[in-house]
Amino acid sequence: MSDNQQQFLQLNLSNSVQQLQQSTVSAATCDSQVPCSINTEIQHSRYLSDNIGSLYLNADFSDITLIIAGERLPAHKVILAARSDYFRALLFGGLRESSQNEIELKDDNITLAAFKFLLHYVYTGRLNLARLKDDMILDVLGLAHTLGFDLLESAIIDYLQLILNDKNLCQILAAAQLYSLHKLLNHCLSYADHNADRLLSNFESFCQLPAASICQLISRDSFCAKEIDIFLALHRWALHNNFLQCSNASGDTADRIVDEVAGASNGASGVGHRPSSSSSVRSWSPSDDWRQILGHVRWSLISLQSLLDIVRPTGLIDPDLILDAIKDQNAKRGSDLPYRGFSMPNVNVATIEMGAQVLEGELKQSLLNGDSVNYDMERGFTRHCIEETNAGIIVQLGAPYIINNLRLLLWDKDPRSYSYVVDVSVNMQDWVRVIDYSRYLCRSWQNLHFPARVVKYIRTIGVHNTVNKVFHLVTLEAFLTTEKVEILPELNVVVPHENVAKVEKRCVVVEGVSRSPHALINGDTTHYDWDSGYTCHQIGHLGIVVQFPQPYAFVGPRASKARLLLWDLDDRIYSYTVETSVDNRKWRMVCDRSQASCKSWQIIEMSMTNLVYII
Repeated sequence: MSDNQQQFLQLNLSNSVQQLQQSTVSAATCDSQVPCSINTEIQHSRYLSDNIGSLYLNADFSDITLIIAGERLPAHKVILAARSDYFRALLFGGLRESSQNEIELKDDNITLAAFKFLLHYVYTGRLNLARLKDDMILDVLGLAHTLGFDLLESAIIDYLQLILNDKNLCQILAAAQLYSLHKLLNHCLSYADHNADRLLSNFESFCQLPAASICQLISRDSFCAKEIDIFLALHRWALHNNFLQCSNASGDTADRIVDEVAGASNGASGVGHRPSSSSSVRSWSPSDDWRQILGHVRWSLISLQSLLDIVRPTGLIDPDLILDAIKDQNAKRGSDLPYRGFSMPNVNVATIEMGAQVLEGELKQSLLNGDSVNYDMERGFTRHCIEETNAGIIVQLGAPYIINNLRLLLWDKDPRSYSYVVDVSVNMQDWVRVIDYSRYLCRSWQNLHFPARVVKYIRTIGVHNTVNKVFHLVTLEAFLTTEKVEILPELNVVVPHENVAKVEKRCVVVEGVSRSPHALINGDTTHYDWDSGYTCHQIGHLGIVVQFPQPYAFVGPRASKARLLLWDLDDRIYSYTVETSVDNRKWRMVCDRSQASCKSWQIIEMSMTNLVYII
C-alpha cells in the first residue's frame, strides 16, 4: 500500500469516528426527548418462540432423525444441543452419533408419548401439566432427569408437590426415590408421615410401592401409625406382589387370607371376629426383600394379644422374634421402646389449636394461650406449690410428637429465680427426665435442648423459688427445632457458640453500679466516657455479678472464652479475678489476675465449667 493510500485510509477512518461520535450525541439528545409513554424496547420473544416452535416434528430444515419405539421423529441438532447438555454431548461431542443422521434412543424408561411432550417443550419452552395424567407427568419427569433438563425437572417437581394426594402419593414417592429427587422425596415422606393411616388403608395405592420405598417409609420414627396396622398393610402388600408363597394353605386365595387376618385385627378391637385358638399356623417362603421389610417393624409396640392372635397365625415371623418382642415389653422401660410420633419441624405443638391441654397445675387456662407479654402478680401464669408430693404442671400434647426443644417462660417481674426439672412421657406412666436444673438458679426465658424423642406428656416440677414456695410458669412451647445446637451429654446443658452475655439473651446485672442498668451487656463497646457506658464496683466489696437466664456449659475451643473490656480512656491499670457459680453461693475461680497489670481488652480462657453467675 502506498503512502497516499495510507493517508487516505487514515483520513476516512478519522472522519468515520467523528461521524459516529456525532450520531451518538444526536441519538442521546433524541432519546431524552422521547415521551416516557412510548415503549422504546422491542420485545418480540413470543414470536421467536412461536417461530422455533413451528419446527416441532417439522421435516423442513431437519438434519437429524430420532427413533423412539420404532417411530421416526424429525429434529434439528442445533436446537437440541442448545436446550440440553445431553444432546450437546451426543450430537457435537465427538461421539459416534455426531456423524449419524439417525439416532435410536433405546431405554426402557423412554416412552414415545412422553418423549413427544418433552420434544414439544424443547421447541416451545411450554408444557401444560394440567392436561397430562399423573403417569405421563412422571414419565416426562424421568426423561427430564435422564436427559438433563434441569429447569423442566424443577418445574415438574414443584407441580407434583402441589397436586400430591392420597391416590398419587405412592406413585410419586416411588419415582422420587428412583431418580434420587431429594426435595420431592422429602415432601412425599412428610406427607406420608402425616397421613399414615390413610396410606395404609389405601390398598390399591400402597401396593404400588417398591420394597425400597416400603423400607424407607416404615423405618422412620415419624411414620406415625399403629404397628399392628403397619403389619397388616405389609401382609397385604406382600401377598399382592407375590413376595410370599404359602406352603400349607392349599385352595386359599391371597384375598381370603388377608380378609381372615384383617378380621382378627378388627376382633382385637371389639369389631368383627377373631380366629379360633385352634387355627393352624401357616408357613411361608419369604424373599430377602420381605425379610428386610420385616426388620423395620417394631414388634415390641404390638400388644401381646395382637402378637398371639393376629401376627403368630400368619406364620410370617420367627416365633423367637415374637418371644423377644414380649420380653422387651416386660423387661424394658416404656420410655425405651421405639415409639413413633408426628414430626412438625419448627412448629410449636404445645398449643390449644394443636390439641394440647394442661392436666395438672393451678390456673390452667394461662399456660398455652400464646400470651407471653400480659402477665403480672395476679394473672397470666400457671402455678403449683413447691412440695415433694406435688405432681407439678403437666401438659398433654394433642398427639405423640417428636420434639427436642422446650421453651419456658418463668415469671420474671422481679429479681426472683427458680430451680426446676422437666420430665416427658408417652403413656404418663413411665417418665424420663430430660432437664434437671434443680441445682441451678434460673430466670425468665428458658431455651432447653435435648436429644429428639417421642413425647405425649410434659411435666415441669419447680423445686425452688428464691422468694416463696410457689413455682410460676407463664408460657410453655414445644418444638422439633432444626437449629444446630451443641449440648453437654446427659446434663443437656447448652454449649454456646455465640456471645450469650447480652440483654437480648435475658442476661441481667445483679451486682454493680452503672448509670444504665444494661451498660455492661448492651453490646456497645465504643460509646463510653468518664460518666457513662460502664459498670463499676468499689474495690473490696462484692464485685460485678452477671446472671444468665439458664446454665451454659463452656467447653471446647470456641465456647471456653470470655472477653472483658476494662475502662481505658487514660493510663490506669487494673488487677482482677473472675469466678463462676451455678447457685450464687458456691463460687469457682476461673481466672486469677490479682497480681497482674491489665488494661483494655482481656481474653479469659475457661476450662470446662457450667455457670449461671459470673463475677
